Amino acid sequence: MRAATPFFRIASSLPALLFLAFAGVALSWNLGAGSLLPSDDAIYARASAEALASGRVLDVTWLGRPLFEKGPVLFWALEATQAVLGPTDLAVRLPGVVAGIALLALLIATCRAAGSTRGAALAGAGLVLATNLLVFNARRPMTDVPGTALGLAGFLLVAFGAGRGRVVAGGALLGLSALVKLVSPAPFVLALILLQGDRSFRRPARLGLALVAAAAVALPWHLAMTVVHGAPFLDTYVGYHLFRRAAEVVVGDGASIYVAWFVEREGATAVLLLLAVAAAMPLAVRGSRVARAGLALLASAALPLFASRTALPHYLVPLLPGFGLVAAAVVDAAFRGRVVPASRAIPDPGEAPGDDVPRSRLWARSLAGAALAACLLATFLVSNGHDLADPDYGPGARAACEAMRAEGTMDRLAATVDLHDPAIPWYCDRAVGFLGIDEGFLRATSTIPMLRGLVRPLDTGTIRGLAARRAIVVTVPERLDALAEAVSAAGARLSDRRDFGSFRVAVTVAPR
Repeated sequence: MRAATPFFRIASSLPALLFLAFAGVALSWNLGAGSLLPSDDAIYARASAEALASGRVLDVTWLGRPLFEKGPVLFWALEATQAVLGPTDLAVRLPGVVAGIALLALLIATCRAAGSTRGAALAGAGLVLATNLLVFNARRPMTDVPGTALGLAGFLLVAFGAGRGRVVAGGALLGLSALVKLVSPAPFVLALILLQGDRSFRRPARLGLALVAAAAVALPWHLAMTVVHGAPFLDTYVGYHLFRRAAEVVVGDGASIYVAWFVEREGATAVLLLLAVAAAMPLAVRGSRVARAGLALLASAALPLFASRTALPHYLVPLLPGFGLVAAAVVDAAFRGRVVPASRAIPDPGEAPGDDVPRSRLWARSLAGAALAACLLATFLVSNGHDLADPDYGPGARAACEAMRAEGTMDRLAATVDLHDPAIPWYCDRAVGFLGIDEGFLRATSTIPMLRGLVRPLDTGTIRGLAARRAIVVTVPERLDALAEAVSAAGARLSDRRDFGSFRVAVTVAPR
């Protein structure tokens, strides 16, 4: 087996650097344009801005209330970029892009450490870069790509690193991954456990040492939060997010939403990914170490998806390292025409082709490699061209806030009605309430821990209070008639309607 090569030595070859440079340009394209998704993206952006303003290090708040959603690492990164670039979309998207580039570099390093050739490792990383799953999620202020990058870094050092120091460092990286998102290291730990059944990976003492190091890094913050906040932290961070939410259907139920996402967002890329997985299975049986590691990672990342009813597309991000490894294994087998057992090193054709390789065969390999690169580039553009050209995911919140700011009416913005849009507080830089007329809206939102105390029924007293100060509320067009009826019944009226796109309406609640 080839000795493990340090990460920076693996990633420093010129082809890898050129590939990572291209990835950096691609992931950063139009990064400051458009607007954020009106979901956790805007919540984390606003929470990190509040933490930066208040100097909070241990935890963050959202609209002034403690936010127990995730660990501190992502928020530290978002605070750092906002400290330099200000509270902008560019600042909060940048950490994800950095994590995406790191994920690709770590994938190349993992493929090479497992025995892949340089070209095959680049091909595996290229297929991952071609996915909308990576590009879309790396350009968001979310935990999935950073947590996966740190988890893969830990997996690389624990599975392939030489010496206790690297094993401890790998465990520490797994602990940091847990401080991004509690479940982020789970696929990598499960994969390491699965691989203990393979003699070429079996190192139970190393795995035990890594887990101790991971716990030493992850536990102090969790203990500190428990001491400071007590039961509310444990109830939300563990009870709600780890157990109760796993039984809730948020967007779709089970595999159906994931299939729909792949069909809608990936297209040809999904076909390439599935072909790579199918072709890697016999390679793993025949002894490909790269294929075995990739399939272990895929199985371990897929297990939580089937165990939870909370099906969200970004939960698929941990599958990316496994996809990259199995693709590298298939490319190696296709270009070499055989599978090298796990116990033998795979020499690089470009490094040591040997005198017995005909020049015509080397030319054929070069042409095939160029054709593969062109195919991956075309797939990348088809899958991601729209997101790179127009990264606008907000249904009018940014435009509404910019208009109120220009008019000087921002201080009158009070709430949203039958609308949970966290992009409003982010773009308006203002805490707002979330008022409800519709019973379904109130039921769906009032049980979410972060919204407790913020979601309230729009009753007569509240309407009269809004009217007394001519407050502005934001809603959706289809709820405007119900809002007008409730306001009229309370002895007030709506005025100054302004539409922002097709999905947001700002109106003033005025005295009759």
